[in-house]
Amino acid sequence: IWGDYAVINSYFYSPIKYLVTYKEQNDLLLRNAKQNINFFTEKNNSYEVEKSKFIVKHYKDRNPLLFYETSGWKNLFLYDKSDMFILILLLLGILPSFSLERKNAMETIQMTCVPGSKLYIPIKIMAHALMAIVFELVFSICNFIVINSEYGLTGSKMMLYSINAYQYTPFNMSVLEFYLVLVLSKCIGFAIIAIVMTLIARLVRNTYAAFLIIIGFVCSFLYFSGFNGGITMREKIFTLISPFSLLKIGEMSTSLGEIKICGHFLPFSNCLLGIQTI
Repeated sequence: IWGDYAVINSYFYSPIKYLVTYKEQNDLLLRNAKQNINFFTEKNNSYEVEKSKFIVKHYKDRNPLLFYETSGWKNLFLYDKSDMFILILLLLGILPSFSLERKNAMETIQMTCVPGSKLYIPIKIMAHALMAIVFELVFSICNFIVINSEYGLTGSKMMLYSINAYQYTPFNMSVLEFYLVLVLSKCIGFAIIAIVMTLIARLVRNTYAAFLIIIGFVCSFLYFSGFNGGITMREKIFTLISPFSLLKIGEMSTSLGEIKICGHFLPFSNCLLGIQTI
């Protein structure tokens, strides 16, 4: 009996209750945001006014109407085990591409010719960045197929906020569109990581030293991304400068992240994508 109750409560009652009460809770959020606009306008607080206007603009007219099992999509968005495999593959592919060429004197031969002296590094960077993107695309397709076979990813047109964990997400898009955004952000993130690894492997001629520096880079910036936007400005800056933060968009998008720049409100996810892309 307890098992039947747990199944009904987890997979039927709670999701239905969330969908039924969502509009009421969202309307309350919008009413509070509109009141905040009037209040903070009188107080000349531009940051809170801009934040409340953003909420009113992006959270209005939300009403999830489609009922599907959402645990599969949630697991797909938060699944990150394949990221470690991609990092290992990048390390195994980038570092030997320089060490083996130096060992066989191929680097010297390529650098002594006119085209090689100008294009050697740019071609390496483009090749490794493309390799990282291909890895991410392949693993993303595999993740989708495996999780779909295990959970059944139905309701691809369902809005992202239909998932309980993403109730306060700033993104107004379907779950399938959001997954494509996640894949794109990870492609950019891994491309940046591959470029940094390439530059380290090129500048540091000792293979063991280059390996240790790359490991230090991965550990340090992976730690920075662990703040997930953080609370203090220092934590937010650490998160913004880490390319590994782009691998955690699925986790950061569960709520509205924010950052205060020169007294103005900016969505944290937009700042992260903009800074890392530039």
